[in-house]
Amino acid sequence: MIAAYCAGMSRGSRILLALLCLLAAATSAYAEGTWVLWSQLYAPSAGDWVRQTTYSTATECTEAIDYREVLTPKSFTIDRRSPTDLFLMDQSRARGLLWQCVPDTEDPRGGKE
Repeated sequence: MIAAYCAGMSRGSRILLALLCLLAAATSAYAEGTWVLWSQLYAPSAGDWVRQTTYSTATECTEAIDYREVLTPKSFTIDRRSPTDLFLMDQSRARGLLWQCVPDTEDPRGGKE
C-alpha cells in the first residue's frame, strides 16, 4: 500500500517524506526519553547542581517535582516556573532550592554529562 502511494511521487518528494518521518520519530523519542531531576541550593548564591534521580518519562519527573511542592513547609515561598521547574525560597530570602527536570541529553551544569 505504501509502495503504491510512493510510486506516484517524485524522488525528491519521497526523500522529503522519509526525512519528515525520521523527524517525527526523533521528536517523540525526545519527548518520552529518560529525564533527570536536578537540584541546586541557593544560600544566598547559587551552589552546584546535584543530580538527584532519573525517570523514564517527563511525566514521572514532573510528578516528583509535584510531590516536593506538596511537602514544602509553609514558611517557604513556592515559585512554580513551569511543570519542570520548582523554586522554593524561605521567608528571609536567605536560602532557596531549585528543582528542575531535564532530558538526559541536557546537563544544567553545561554540556552533556
